[in-house]
Amino acid sequence: SAYFARYFYPCEPRCAEAIELGSRIIADLEALSTGLGETSARQQRLNLEFVGEYRDFVRRQQEEMVARMEEAGTDDLEQE
Repeated sequence: SAYFARYFYPCEPRCAEAIELGSRIIADLEALSTGLGETSARQQRLNLEFVGEYRDFVRRQQEEMVARMEEAGTDDLEQE
């Protein structure tokens, strides 16, 4: 997977260099300890899912921020 590290976004989802690096990381970790490569592969899949859901994640964060501001009775993000 090109999404080998959380918050790393390759230039494009099918970036050959990023995919190669992700595969190499999995292989190197598996060589260190049985099962560690699969753990990394699972995390890479989660990272890819996160990227796919990122717009929804940002929208939820914005909604929560607006709700907190409304609760506080302010529409200004600046603090005095």
